[in-house]
Amino acid sequence: MEKNVGEILAAARELSACDFLIVGEGPRRAALEARAPPNVVFRDFLPRKALPRFYSTIDAFVTASTADTLGLSTLEANACGTPVAAPDVAPFSETIGPDNGVRYERGDTAAMAGAIDQCVSGSWSTRAAVAEYAVDETIAALERIYERLLAGGSGTRTAGTTP
Repeated sequence: MEKNVGEILAAARELSACDFLIVGEGPRRAALEARAPPNVVFRDFLPRKALPRFYSTIDAFVTASTADTLGLSTLEANACGTPVAAPDVAPFSETIGPDNGVRYERGDTAAMAGAIDQCVSGSWSTRAAVAEYAVDETIAALERIYERLLAGGSGTRTAGTTP
């Protein structure tokens, strides 16, 4: 599965001194819970308004996902001051760096465990690293793109336009 929660369970076995909290629901949850080590707790889906508090209270946010388009949850965790351990795949290869977390080689449990350990052991100031993704910044960047397109309009038609 693209979330690869089983990989997080494997890392939790290696980091038995750390507590892991897996949040969410899905068709594989019961099977994952059945094989989870004792240091892993599963929790139901959290409503959006509860996320900032959740992200602010954990020592690290861990993802093994290989199917994110933007990685919004990782950016939200960083915006709340929490470092992220993420696989070295898009989009994390663009959004997670030495200022806001640690990337690890996809599928390498030992590397994931090492990244998690670095996140929980280090001192982080993650908010500045994701400031460019703030809503106001994103809207301003889109406005600049639209203004450039409108200013440089060549009159050329593209597929899907009408006369």
